[in-house]
Amino acid sequence: MDRSRIVSGSIIISRAIYSMYWVYLSPAYIYILETFSIQKYFLGYISWSFIAGAASTQIPAAYIAARIGPEKTYISGLALLSAAGIASVMSPTFQLLLITRAVAGAGAGLFFSTAGYVISYLNQKRVGLWMGIYNAAFAIGAIAAYGLGMLYTESLWKPIVVLLSLLGIAVSAVDFYIIRRSGIKIEIDRRPPSFRRNIKPILAAVALSGYWGSFYASETLLPSYFAYARGSLYLGNAVTILLLVFSFIGGFGTYFYDLAKRKRLFLFLMVLLGSSGYIFFVSRSLALTVVGIFLIGFFNELSLSSLYAIAVQLSEEKWSAMSLSLVNFVNMVLGMWISIMFSYLMVLSSTALWISMFLVTVIPAVPLLDSYFEPRLS
Repeated sequence: MDRSRIVSGSIIISRAIYSMYWVYLSPAYIYILETFSIQKYFLGYISWSFIAGAASTQIPAAYIAARIGPEKTYISGLALLSAAGIASVMSPTFQLLLITRAVAGAGAGLFFSTAGYVISYLNQKRVGLWMGIYNAAFAIGAIAAYGLGMLYTESLWKPIVVLLSLLGIAVSAVDFYIIRRSGIKIEIDRRPPSFRRNIKPILAAVALSGYWGSFYASETLLPSYFAYARGSLYLGNAVTILLLVFSFIGGFGTYFYDLAKRKRLFLFLMVLLGSSGYIFFVSRSLALTVVGIFLIGFFNELSLSSLYAIAVQLSEEKWSAMSLSLVNFVNMVLGMWISIMFSYLMVLSSTALWISMFLVTVIPAVPLLDSYFEPRLS
């Protein structure tokens, strides 16, 4: 088998493992709430702290990758993310839990853009397809995490989280071995990355930040929402798994991004269709909820995969991880506050929650209609 395919495959597996650590505490939020005797609206801060940590290392990740290589950077990030998961379940206070989740997020920040850069470097002729697979792998890991979350009980969730975290440490070691044995050299610009040459990717990320934030809030807080609004944590886990299944399928739709002649308009249409899914949640009908889940999940992964592809194409830098670092940084800094909004509105008004989710998703994407965001492809 082609060595580049072996390395790409190992990164895809790592991406799935990595994604589990984003959400594997979410099914346990109800137990965390009871353990620390906190109010429901504080649950959003657990999701927020992870993203705050991830945002803090997005830009440093590009500089570190330029110094030591993107391979070592993403492997180090996965190892840190895994180890912090073990620390999270041992936290004696809610405040310390938030700190350990921020540390875990820092590891996630080191992983994303640098692993994504290696994937895009090894598969330059089909970057849209491979970024779709890369994002679909995220959905697979998250689905697995919520599936295991069905087994959580007040006494069992901590051992499961520890075992999953140990798996990530093992995968980090395996990745290091595979890349060393492959002998592949990943070319990267060793000069300090430039913000100026990545203005367009930054603005494209601003346009998608609402969708990024609303989806992250949904995938981490839907179990709690269903537990309190509809009295069923099990249903909340099941709905979230369905959301991620549709998201997984959507990741492969980036084939159509590669075919689209007006890529910015394609991206805007995906956001518009996806954001409309939140409106279906206003009704308490389970059938309409499933329609909404399909729209949100399918078009979110398709939108974000297309965003990562267009960011690489809009960047004026070659062989740099900075464009993807900046995209994720902007998405996180602007989108992480939606988790806090979600947890507050979840308590106050379901209707206000879902209308707000629609608005914060679609409004920032309107500038994509301008031709400024159309990549010039050779």
